[in-house]
Amino acid sequence: MLKQFLHKGMKGFAISLLLAIAMVVGVVVSSEARLASTNRHAVVMEAYYALDPAHYGFSSKLYNGWTVSDWKYLATDTNAYDKEKSWYGSNSSVPSYSLFYTNLEAYSYRDGYGRGGQCKYFVDTLLFRSEAATRINGTHVLPTYSAMSNSTRPIGYTRPGDVIFRTNGTPHVASVVQVLSGNSDWGNVTSVDVVDSNYVGGNGQEIIARHIIQGSELSNYRIYTGVSYYWEPYYPW
Repeated sequence: MLKQFLHKGMKGFAISLLLAIAMVVGVVVSSEARLASTNRHAVVMEAYYALDPAHYGFSSKLYNGWTVSDWKYLATDTNAYDKEKSWYGSNSSVPSYSLFYTNLEAYSYRDGYGRGGQCKYFVDTLLFRSEAATRINGTHVLPTYSAMSNSTRPIGYTRPGDVIFRTNGTPHVASVVQVLSGNSDWGNVTSVDVVDSNYVGGNGQEIIARHIIQGSELSNYRIYTGVSYYWEPYYPW
């Protein structure tokens, strides 16, 4: 575990150093650069990137003990922001956050936390920026909840890179970054680490966060199998 942590930390440091050098010499660095070679890991790394530019899975900010975004992730790729907003329209962000539609720079890092829009908008943004999921007719990957419900698998089989969702109560979508308990192959996963938006801090806050979903709460979720990479294995590279 320590070796893995150090490896991620050094990798994040190296990339941060390269970005700093690029700024000095005037090289343009694409904010949509893919962070991993395999699709599932690319989604996980993009989720970590949403928390902190070093993309090692943590950040300098906590909210009630959970890791939350410490920077303006959405504002670093206006192309992705504009496309996702054109697809999700007024469902991109709650009306109380009118800054989302009028001042992205101010919205994306507000009151000390990185904001990601509504949950489905945010997860679809991860899929877009990671370049992991094929898009049909150039639109969003995640359809309506009723349509998502037609392409599912039991949550016990979930793996890193999965999109999971619930429709009972307040609907919610999250991206799985780690399986904490159980075996995905055997279908008995009972605890996962996710990165999402609009969960930690309460509905309407739209804070990007990493947190645990487990037990009876996790049993309310299903895996959405409609993403193009769903049947690919998870390789952490």
